[in-house]
Amino acid sequence: MKRTTLLYLTAGLLAFGSTTLLADTTTNEPPATTHHEGKHGGGNKEFLHAIGLTQSDLKGLSKEDRRSKIQSSAEAAETALKQKETAGTITDSEKTDLALIEKHLAHGKKKADQ
Repeated sequence: MKRTTLLYLTAGLLAFGSTTLLADTTTNEPPATTHHEGKHGGGNKEFLHAIGLTQSDLKGLSKEDRRSKIQSSAEAAETALKQKETAGTITDSEKTDLALIEKHLAHGKKKADQ
């Protein structure tokens, strides 16, 4: 009986631990993450920076007020960056910000249409 228990315990631990052996250790790169890192994840910081807001600007606001402030700031930032793009004075980082803002606004519009 002890031998059977030991055998099952060993097999269980081996099966549980074998998944860690499959990890790719050939690169030193961090694991890939998705863009959506949760409700208040790291992706929001980049977006807020792109539209000129910080988390402290939104602190204490109701959900509706927060949403409207983000929406108006995003639309204003998009307009300003599109004007720069039209004038040909947009930088690479501003192009990245514009793409992020457009993606966010398109996602919000798609969500509102549902």
